[in-house]
Amino acid sequence: MAKPMVATRREWMRNGFGLIGVGTALPDFLIRTALAGPDAEQGQRVLVVLQLDGGNDTLNTLIPYGHAEYHEYRGPATHIPEKEVIRIDAELGFHPYLTGWKELLDQGWFAGVHGVGYPNPNFSHFESTNIWMMGDTRGRKVPHGWIG
Repeated sequence: MAKPMVATRREWMRNGFGLIGVGTALPDFLIRTALAGPDAEQGQRVLVVLQLDGGNDTLNTLIPYGHAEYHEYRGPATHIPEKEVIRIDAELGFHPYLTGWKELLDQGWFAGVHGVGYPNPNFSHFESTNIWMMGDTRGRKVPHGWIG
């Protein structure tokens, strides 16, 4: 299993002050928009969507450990060993660091959707992200996305 990243106190201070600086540089309308959302009433259902960008590797987040191809094609440097996977069922599991997700899943508060895409992908990472966010494959400028 990979060694967890550990930051020094100095790094926390430097990064924290950097975030404060970024926060003060945000346009006022962004701050007002973030704070303007309605409060959820007690017992009201809420949908939370996690979009994991950057270095996220979907096959090492929701791991198809029950498929021989995963272990064969990933190789020892990039696959998560089966004994370390947090099992969901006989085929899928979470990365070892995602214990909180498993707890939420067991409580009925979490669901993962695996292998989501759109027809005829164009293989441009940036254009695909735009299509995914807007829910439109024809390149039209729409004023809203697919979820809200």
